[in-house]
Amino acid sequence: MRLDEDLPSAATADDAAVEPRAAGEDEPGAVVSARDVCGRRRGPGIPTYEYATFAARPGRVLALACSTAEPASELLRAVAGLAAPAAGSLSVDGVELAARGGARRLLRAPRLPRGTVGVGVLAGVAEPDGLLTVDEALAHEFGLWRRAVAPSDDAPAWDGDDTLAYLARFELATDADRRVSALTPAARARLSAALALVCRPRAATVDLTDPFVANLSAAEGAAFVRLMSAIAREDGVAVMVGTTDISVACAADDVVALDMTAAEELAAAGECSAARSASAPSAARAAEPADPLDPSPAEGDAQ
Repeated sequence: MRLDEDLPSAATADDAAVEPRAAGEDEPGAVVSARDVCGRRRGPGIPTYEYATFAARPGRVLALACSTAEPASELLRAVAGLAAPAAGSLSVDGVELAARGGARRLLRAPRLPRGTVGVGVLAGVAEPDGLLTVDEALAHEFGLWRRAVAPSDDAPAWDGDDTLAYLARFELATDADRRVSALTPAARARLSAALALVCRPRAATVDLTDPFVANLSAAEGAAFVRLMSAIAREDGVAVMVGTTDISVACAADDVVALDMTAAEELAAAGECSAARSASAPSAARAAEPADPLDPSPAEGDAQ
């Protein structure tokens, strides 16, 4: 799930140092591209997300902003190939993952090559054992990749020095011997990212709405996103982060709103909205006439 047959070469920071732009702009170099993508309906309600248009590019962090956890969580799972979208287009590294008509649903869903997308912690899908220490959890994840992708004797090994050097990039070196269950929410968020990126995928997803990182503060979430932006530039990886906190979303390089409430909050955020956001079309249309009419969210408010 986080693994790749051919590890991509890392881009330099200079390659990724470009001006912020709207997440929905047409970008041929994007690792993940979505146009009017819609989630599947759960029961009689509306889809978890609908008409989302965005692009996730190498060396940048794209925030998926929403008012409730479900849209971001479901869309991140779709990007990882764990949940098929119902309509629209969702392309990951050139593989189209969205269903096209009734016939497609009868066929085997398209699959991403192992390691195309690195997946952070997801409740019920990819969870580290709370009894493991941080370095043990990381070594376990690397071992899964080694057995699945490079099972030969010539495959790379992982040792303690590798672990500490890698954890230091995520500000986790001092937590190496701490059990996962004892980590703070901020450290859990960084561990989620470290697990997603351990085998250098083309794109990585981290869900800050997941129960694993419950009680993460807005300041901690924004600091995490800024750290991930630096790592994304260094590694040339496209990072996607789901959040219900607009102040956290505004710390990202690019941001897209997945519902009308998030679109309105991004519009109220002013510079963040104008410079870097591309809302789902239906949400954007709803938010446009409301710009001067509802100034109630104070600058810096998270919700």
